Amino acid sequence: MVHNKESFDEWGIMDESKIIIPTLKTFKVLTRFSGSEAVARTYRDTIDAYDERDLESRLNNCEPCYDDGEEVDVEWYDREGDWQIEHIEQITENIKRIKSLL
Repeated sequence: MVHNKESFDEWGIMDESKIIIPTLKTFKVLTRFSGSEAVARTYRDTIDAYDERDLESRLNNCEPCYDDGEEVDVEWYDREGDWQIEHIEQITENIKRIKSLL
C-alpha cells in the first residue's frame, strides 16, 4: 500500500498496469545501541592450565579474558537507551533495472 499511496483514491477503478508491486531486496544494516543495560552473559571456552587455581589466575589476568570464548547465552534484565541506524547497504539488485541497462 505504501508504494501505491499516490493512486489510493483510484483503487477499484484504476488500470492494473499502474499498480506498483515492490520486489523484495536484501540489505546489510549496521545498528548502534547507546545506553545502559543489566545483562547476564554465559561463555564457553577450552583453556590449557596446570590446575584450577592456574586457570582462575589466567582468567583474572585476561589470559584469555572471560569473554574470549563462544557466547552461548544472554539474558537482558533491563535496557535503557536508544537505537540508531548507522548504515544501510543494498546487497541485491533490481533485476528489471539490470535488464533495462543491457
